[in-house]
Amino acid sequence: MFKCRHTAIVAAVLFSSFISCNALAQVYAGGGIGSSNANVDCTGVTGCKISSVSETVFAGYGFTPNWIIEGGYINLNKIAGTATGTYNQQAVTADYTARSTAIDLSAVYRTDFERGWAVFAKLGLSRIKTADTLNGTVGSVVAPATSVSNDSTSPVFGLGVDYKVTANTLVYLSVDRRRVKAYDANGIDLKFNVTNFGLGAQYSF
Repeated sequence: MFKCRHTAIVAAVLFSSFISCNALAQVYAGGGIGSSNANVDCTGVTGCKISSVSETVFAGYGFTPNWIIEGGYINLNKIAGTATGTYNQQAVTADYTARSTAIDLSAVYRTDFERGWAVFAKLGLSRIKTADTLNGTVGSVVAPATSVSNDSTSPVFGLGVDYKVTANTLVYLSVDRRRVKAYDANGIDLKFNVTNFGLGAQYSF
């Protein structure tokens, strides 16, 4: 009898702990827009575009009040530019664009402040897909377009601040960084860091 009571008490404590943990757990989803900026050297390049509008969607699970696991998709959009020169005494023009998207999986640590404010930091991995297009002219001849797709994995880290508007809704400002492998063909290995500044909102269920 004592053994049965002891087992029942342990089971009750474990169940109570499980309920408490679930009460602390929180699922949320959100999205935002921002500006992605690549640290590309534009020397000798005309029409150089290294900043672009970005879009983000994400979802997360808070398994403690401060620790969160979060996954997201971000469209980093594109960089572009035109380079000119000469080859065999003929004018050469080359147009280049790179469009990048990323899927992230990160651990997030969030610390509450008073009056609804909080700060957070995240660290994780980003799977980045970049589609490159290179075309141009040599003299009066139009060179065939070359398209290359690159997949790479990079650490992603970021910082942010948010403000709770209602019990379930908050708005945030954030900054994060990834390293993009853009072009890897014909002896060219182009890599650059992309810093993304974001503004958005999230809703907790």
